[in-house]
Amino acid sequence: MGARTCSPECICAPTGTLPTKATDALLCLSVATGQPLALNCPCNEPPGDGPIGYVSATRSTAIIPGFLPGLPATISDDFSLGGIFNKITSNVAPPDVTQTVENIGGCTVTTTDSTQVINDNDPLPTVVNYDPGEPGDADNGTVSVDLERQSSGGFESFAPQGDPLALGFDGDQDVAFSWPGGDDINAFAASIGVPPNVEVTSPDLESSTFDVTPGDPVAVEWVPGSDDDGKLSVSVSSSIIEFTQGQGGSSTIHSESVVIVCLFTDSAGSGTVPAAATEKLQDPVSLPLLYSKSFTALRANGKDVGVTAPTAGGSRSVTFSGTSSVTRLLTSGFPF
Repeated sequence: MGARTCSPECICAPTGTLPTKATDALLCLSVATGQPLALNCPCNEPPGDGPIGYVSATRSTAIIPGFLPGLPATISDDFSLGGIFNKITSNVAPPDVTQTVENIGGCTVTTTDSTQVINDNDPLPTVVNYDPGEPGDADNGTVSVDLERQSSGGFESFAPQGDPLALGFDGDQDVAFSWPGGDDINAFAASIGVPPNVEVTSPDLESSTFDVTPGDPVAVEWVPGSDDDGKLSVSVSSSIIEFTQGQGGSSTIHSESVVIVCLFTDSAGSGTVPAAATEKLQDPVSLPLLYSKSFTALRANGKDVGVTAPTAGGSRSVTFSGTSSVTRLLTSGFPF
C-alpha cells in the first residue's frame, strides 16, 4: 500500500491548524469512519452562498491503547484554536457512495459503502483563500493570543503560536474571536462557548481490556456538564478500508463503515448504547484490509455568524464551533 502524503495538506488538518498532532490523526480516523465530530477541515468546500469560513475552539482527549500487551495507553490532551477562510474545489470525480440510516433504540445507525478511484495524474484541488486581515485574536477572558496566518499546501489558516492548553485555554470557557478585516472580509468578532471537558467514568477508557463487542450493549456513565442543547453524544464506529493498486497509476479505495450515534441528556450522567445498534458493527476479518473501531463522547456548540465579504458576494457567514470530546481508539490495523 505504501506511505501517502497529505496533498493538499488540509486533508490532515481537521481543526484547521498545522503541523498536525496525535489528536489530529485520531480525529481524521474518526471522521473517516463517519463520526459526528464538529471539525473544520478546509477541504470541505462550502457552497457558493454558504459559509465563507470556519472558526473553532476544540478541546479533545485521545486515548490510544498500548500496541503491545502490558504497555500503558497513550493519552493526548489538546486544545486547538483556529480559523479558515477559503473555498476548495475538487477537480476529480466524487466517490460512488451508498448510505442507509436507521433509528435503533433512539440511536442513529449510519451504514456507508464508498468507492473512490484515484489516478496519479488527477488534478489538484483549486484553492481560493479569502483574507480577513492579520492577525486575528482569541481571548478566553484571562489570556489573549494572536491568530497568525499559516500558509501551507496552497491554503491559508490562522492559528496561535504555542500550545493554547498550556496558555490557559480549556473546556467550560467562552472564547471570543476577532479579525481586523482584510482584502476580502470586513472586520468581525464573535464568541463561542467551549463545553466542559468530557469525563467518562464508566467504562474505563484507559483500560487495555475495554472494547465494544458487536451485539453487546454499552452502558456509559459520565460527569454531567451543560451546553446549549443539554446533550452529550456517544458514538461507536467501525470501518473496513481496502486499497487496490491498478494499472497505469490508478488505485481504488473501497470503504465500508458503520457509525452509531446516541444522544443522551447530559445532566442524566448515564446512558446505554443498545445491543440492537452495536450488532450492526463490523467484526475484524482475516483479509488484507485496514480495520478500525473507536468510541467517542462529545459535547458541541455551534452557530453561524454573519460577515460582510465584498469580493465573495457581500453578505456571507462564518461557522463557529466549540467542542469537547474524548475518543478511545479500540482497534486499528491489519487484523490477521
